[in-house]
Amino acid sequence: MLLKNNTPKQISRYFRKINIKPKSSNVQNHNSLLQNKLTSQFYFQFEKIVKKNIGSKPFVACISGGPDSLALAVCSKIFSEKNQTKVFYLIVDHNIRANSALEAKRVQKNLLKISVQAKILTIKNIISRSIQKNARDQRYKIMSDFCKKNKISYMLTAHHLDDQIENFYIRLSR
Repeated sequence: MLLKNNTPKQISRYFRKINIKPKSSNVQNHNSLLQNKLTSQFYFQFEKIVKKNIGSKPFVACISGGPDSLALAVCSKIFSEKNQTKVFYLIVDHNIRANSALEAKRVQKNLLKISVQAKILTIKNIISRSIQKNARDQRYKIMSDFCKKNKISYMLTAHHLDDQIENFYIRLSR
């Protein structure tokens, strides 16, 4: 919803352009970050939705490393500092590809640029059939288990229009 009019490439270029550094990630400097028109558009839509539906309760932000989830991470970080809300950032290592652990660690390291400490959850089950569906099911199970264990009622994910188009074609091909 926040990114519906932007392509993943536009969003990636934007987040590279603003080049968030650890020193700029405290709440005083978020005001300068919000002076950017695109950032403030994303953030104020996000803030309105989160305040209406979650309030100041803790929530999980699910981060894949794609442009949509990086936008979610930035908005969640700003929201948490402005509203003193606890946010848990989760990255899921599906354990499907040989380098999946390295990829998860790379995302975790990138989030440190905005002073976000993310937890990597690793799927232990071997996923070999219906990979897309089973990976999604396992991902939501491991994240839901984390939420239950930590008494968290809200989990946020990010998707962009290309995700919806891709899902449409995947379902059409079945």
